[in-house]
Amino acid sequence: MNYEFQFELDAPFEVRIQGEPAMMPDRERYARGDIIAPAAGPLAPGDVILRLRETTGKVSFSMQFLDSEPALITDGWELIEQSGIEFRSGTRFHSIFCQFDDQVTAELTRMETLTQNLNGWHTIRVCVRRIDAASERGNVTIQIWPADGEHGLVELHRAPPATLTTPPATRDRASAATATTSRWHNLIAELTERGADTLVSTLTAGGATTAQIDDAAAITTGTPWPADLAAWFTTINTHCENLFPDFDLLNLDESIATRATTLQAYDWIQETAGNDGNQPVYHFIPAFIPIADLDGTMLVYDSRPGPATGQIIEFDKVDADDGTRHWDGLPELLDSLTATLRGETDWGGYTTGRTGEPDWTLQ
Repeated sequence: MNYEFQFELDAPFEVRIQGEPAMMPDRERYARGDIIAPAAGPLAPGDVILRLRETTGKVSFSMQFLDSEPALITDGWELIEQSGIEFRSGTRFHSIFCQFDDQVTAELTRMETLTQNLNGWHTIRVCVRRIDAASERGNVTIQIWPADGEHGLVELHRAPPATLTTPPATRDRASAATATTSRWHNLIAELTERGADTLVSTLTAGGATTAQIDDAAAITTGTPWPADLAAWFTTINTHCENLFPDFDLLNLDESIATRATTLQAYDWIQETAGNDGNQPVYHFIPAFIPIADLDGTMLVYDSRPGPATGQIIEFDKVDADDGTRHWDGLPELLDSLTATLRGETDWGGYTTGRTGEPDWTLQ
């Protein structure tokens, strides 16, 4: 019996079959593969969970119930894993997370009914490839067949990910630092011209010292900060409640404190450290350095190594870093704010008059 379907996924995906033990005290026995998460031995009775995230496009699924072990065909697949699972009463196969897309989740939930009549030991094999790799042949194939007895996780095949997308070039941090300082000066000039004397006085009170920046880097990332992030705080190091309409600008000490508090609130663990910055991580991670905040929604500098280093992400309490506003870097953030002050655009729906201190109004 085969079950096949396709759907459009608006955000990136990956596939994981994740075993959850039937009893909470057994959780520490479980180890995770890339796509299958069995116990130290076989995948014990519990839930088998299909999780989707991390690529965009049309996703094609095939679920096959077989009488015996099929031939292993690795051509075109990036990762193939298999493990034993003992189906008993209460063992379920269902989806729990799919970019909050109820339609997709409902489609995937239909798969659960197909396993309800299974009993005893079976082998589950999962084959995965990214969407832009031979999508006409399917992106995910799940095969299940009877097994003679228990067996553990086995990685059968791994190949370099196929992709048709050229990753963005890594940005020059020194050039970004020069641009950040220049854009701060442009912003101060705009505020001076409009007569925002109080705000200008606050913003020009002085920046952080090199020693303070070094101490902050040691406390946060443990490595020297990127030059543009350092330039941000050496130029402006003050608390300000009226520069942004929806955030308070943080000084260096506030940034460190906000980061520490948020990491604790999100119960950060190494598994959530994230990727190279091209996809959301749905979590607050140590590489995020807050530069502005209001009631837990903040602007963070993304210091993860990779092509997206230096991007500015709006992190909020509901969607984390998924689908929120992004800027390519600190210079672009300041350009956007300066353009709003000039009346050329709005800031997330906020506008202000053209003279005096900003009087932010939500349109």
